[in-house]
Amino acid sequence: MSRQVFAIWCKTCPPLPVILINGMSSYANGKQRSETYYWWSLLLGFLLALAYQTVAQNISPVHSATSSHSGAKALAAQVHRGENQYASNCAMCHAQDLSGLDPAPALTGDKFMRKWQGKAIWDLYDKIRKTMPQNDRGGLKSRVYVDIVAYLAKFNDINIGKRELRDDQNLLKSIPIAKSNSQ
Repeated sequence: MSRQVFAIWCKTCPPLPVILINGMSSYANGKQRSETYYWWSLLLGFLLALAYQTVAQNISPVHSATSSHSGAKALAAQVHRGENQYASNCAMCHAQDLSGLDPAPALTGDKFMRKWQGKAIWDLYDKIRKTMPQNDRGGLKSRVYVDIVAYLAKFNDINIGKRELRDDQNLLKSIPIAKSNSQ
């Protein structure tokens, strides 16, 4: 069936290079010409949009003083979003100041750091993502979990770099949980 449809399509439509080179003037007249031109234009537009999307995703930004400054602003905005998300989704069990409300553990302090020190930010993210909120485990968007982890890290003075965190396992595994040296 698909070969028949393809064969009919190929017989009624000129090859794309013919359309682009001749502007369809040598192909057909009237209504068939405008309909065919419409479909080829639509296909070409789709392919160009797809190519642009693919190229745009694979281009890495040039790192400069400006981009690191904007990275710091993005991280500050992420921490702020994380604080708001924590207040909405976590504070009712873990307390607004992260000190914990029985039976929910504290998310700050020596006990917290002893448990997580030396592990990767990914481990904390993965634990939270799979188990919280308790009444809807894994029910938040991954972006929300990453924002909350950024907030927890900054609150606990954990060095997570100067750029916004992403839901990227390799990136999060490369960031160790350790206190900043700024004390």
